[in-house]
Amino acid sequence: HLRGWNYNSIGKVEKSILRLAAFEILIQETDKRIIINEAIELAKALADDKSPRFINAVLDALGKEEAANIEKPEEVEVPKEKPE
Repeated sequence: HLRGWNYNSIGKVEKSILRLAAFEILIQETDKRIIINEAIELAKALADDKSPRFINAVLDALGKEEAANIEKPEEVEVPKEKPE
């Protein structure tokens, strides 16, 4: 999700925020919008002025990809009558 970016050129604070938020997006059941918003707030408080936009773009792409990869439950036929 780091299109056009060299991983080594990303700051340590930004990497830490991205790792934390990526873990939460991939593992936790918290709404992705909340996770991304919290990561942006961390970037605003701890990183440079361009970091919040960068963090938002990377995590938004990750969140969209994760949502697209979620398996949809199989359709189950529900009987119309109760079994005897």
